[in-house]
Amino acid sequence: MHAEDSCGLATGATLAARTRALRRLLAVGLSGLCLLAATSERAHAQAAPPPAQRPKVGLVLSGGGAMGIAHIGAIQELERLGIRPDLVVGTSMGSIVGGLYASGMNGKELERAVVTMDWDAIFDTATPRQGLTYRQKQQEAEFPVKPTFGVENGSPQAPAGLVSDANLLLQLRRLLGARAAVPTFDDLPIPFRAVATDIETGEKVVLDRGELAGAMRASMSVPGAFAPYKLNGKLLIDGGMADNVPIDVAREMGADIVIVVATQAELAKAVDIRSVPQVLGQTVTLLILANERQQLATVKPTDVLINVDTEGLGSADFKKGRQFIEIGRKSALRKEADLRRVASLRGASQPPISVSPPPPRIDYVKVENGSRLSDKTLSSYVEPFVGKPLDTEAVVQALQRIRALGGFTRVDFRIEKTDGRTGIIVSAEQRPGDIRRLKPGLTIAAGAENHASFDVSLEYRMMQLDANGSEARFVGSLGERNEFTAEYFKLLDRHQRWFVEPSVQLRKRPVLVYNSTGFRLGEYDAATWQVSIAAGRQIGTFGELRAGVVYGGGDASLQEGAVLPRDLHFETGQLFAKGGVDTLDSPYFPTKGFRAHVQYTAGLTGLGQEDNFQEVHGAAFYSYSFGANALNFQVEGGETVQGDLPLPSLYTLGGPFSFPGYSVDELTGDAFVAARIMYRRKLVDHSDSLFGLPLYAGATLVTGNTWTRHGIDFSNLRVGGNLFVAADTFFGPVFIAVGAAEHGRTAAYLFVGKPF
Repeated sequence: MHAEDSCGLATGATLAARTRALRRLLAVGLSGLCLLAATSERAHAQAAPPPAQRPKVGLVLSGGGAMGIAHIGAIQELERLGIRPDLVVGTSMGSIVGGLYASGMNGKELERAVVTMDWDAIFDTATPRQGLTYRQKQQEAEFPVKPTFGVENGSPQAPAGLVSDANLLLQLRRLLGARAAVPTFDDLPIPFRAVATDIETGEKVVLDRGELAGAMRASMSVPGAFAPYKLNGKLLIDGGMADNVPIDVAREMGADIVIVVATQAELAKAVDIRSVPQVLGQTVTLLILANERQQLATVKPTDVLINVDTEGLGSADFKKGRQFIEIGRKSALRKEADLRRVASLRGASQPPISVSPPPPRIDYVKVENGSRLSDKTLSSYVEPFVGKPLDTEAVVQALQRIRALGGFTRVDFRIEKTDGRTGIIVSAEQRPGDIRRLKPGLTIAAGAENHASFDVSLEYRMMQLDANGSEARFVGSLGERNEFTAEYFKLLDRHQRWFVEPSVQLRKRPVLVYNSTGFRLGEYDAATWQVSIAAGRQIGTFGELRAGVVYGGGDASLQEGAVLPRDLHFETGQLFAKGGVDTLDSPYFPTKGFRAHVQYTAGLTGLGQEDNFQEVHGAAFYSYSFGANALNFQVEGGETVQGDLPLPSLYTLGGPFSFPGYSVDELTGDAFVAARIMYRRKLVDHSDSLFGLPLYAGATLVTGNTWTRHGIDFSNLRVGGNLFVAADTFFGPVFIAVGAAEHGRTAAYLFVGKPF
């Protein structure tokens, strides 16, 4: 009987058998050891700490008005060093720059957007001229005063802000395009937050979703300058009032390292605070500085604080974009060593972002209509975009045309993406007082012979009288010239092309009579009245055709001098047809564009005219600019082709730009020709700041004449010229000119208001 060992092997087994058994045991043991080792290694790997992660970098951009443009220079330096932040937070102007950057614009694109921006137009309360119809452009030239007041319950209403945000919002939409159509701001190329302040509670509001352009605009609602912005059920003002350097928001988003770009607001000296606006401005600055200091105290040694010294430039110097950007670059360079440290922690340098996806195809349009106009009228301006790639520039122009209809607080749009389809949502906002507007006016004219006139005027406009946008307009003037005009502009279709316009005009003014040497022979006091009705078609925003009939009459009595006859009576009965185009960017200080018109008039005894006559006149004007210089060319003329022109219809020349060296309306006749060339230079050093008055200097050269009963005779043309300085003010243009003509004729002029 054989005994067995602990391994179960017989003691009597052969050596070979024992050897094979031992090998099997060793194999099993090694396998077990390997299994145990693998299990232990996996357990050790799970228990070990993960490898170090690169730190998350947040970029914080402060408020500061135009000073915030310096953020662009700092961003360009970050790009040069290969630093692309993981998140961006901005307040006020910092939210504008930060939102555009986070949406995909790189430093160069940001610079191009800022330096090419028409800041005067953006902060102008008026609709850009290219959005006005031909008729509205001519009315703007006739009544050039800029401020208007809403009327509610018969009382004028003060605006909620000094400037309108309508143009700013549209420009933000244009720059953002379809990139802003994201579910939340975390879905932008760089996650973004804008900081605003709830005007009801004073609490900070962090905007992380919704309309990106609206969030940026709400964050920049500077008290007193912009009206509060309603968003997500809250009425919001500038974020600087609660958190001007929102470092805390960046940390809440997970930033390990914060790069802060902070502009330095300066307090005014006590001796410079002399008015209520200055007191309010100083108070706002104190509030902002208080929360700034609190936030800047949280900056850690690992963070980078870039303090921007704007070198004397202020928060309203938006036109000095290149200077601000260079200041921002220099400020960031002073922190280059710290920024390189951040770049090294981030690993390999990263190229600047530039997200320019192809524009999406527009599948539909919607209208959110808060006005009296029909939805069809508003949608007719954007319907042509359906089925085409998004063209934000064209959409902005269409919305400016809607706003030009009058009666809107704001006309805005946004891009919507639902179920794989892209749409344009147009929002037309109207508040009480928007559709009844008052515009005060002032005209001062002083010329040769110490003759001066002073007139005050008032325009009252009633808009959106029906779903097509018809309106009524009343203008009254008192002073040297007394006048009252009432007109009803009836639009006949939703596309606002065809119209009928009845009108009434009463006028009482002096008419001066001169001899051939410029001596004043006498002065008539003329009173006229007329009623008319016209029908026509508007051609886009640049042209118009109309025809109609005029009936009226009047009397003139001699007040001084020895002119015969002493008393005049006349009656008017005329048919007319005229057309015009106008693409000028300004009625009085144009830098580009073209304007022309032609009119045919027939006086008929059958309509009450004293004698039959026919006349035709027209004019063409072209403007060209290079840098701060502009050249304007104009030619005009008219001739009586049958009969004699009645006194009220005679052509006239004379005045600072009509014909320098002569008094206003000194040259009269039933035929005339005039050609003018004007050189004008903008004095940039006086008008760089926002709200600064643009100042100009220039010269005009004119040749032409008027003729009576002899037709146009080019052999006896007169020549005149002037030198002038001018300013574009809220009350319209202001001109001071000195003119001269042949035979030693000279005249000096001062005009405030309408100068021609």
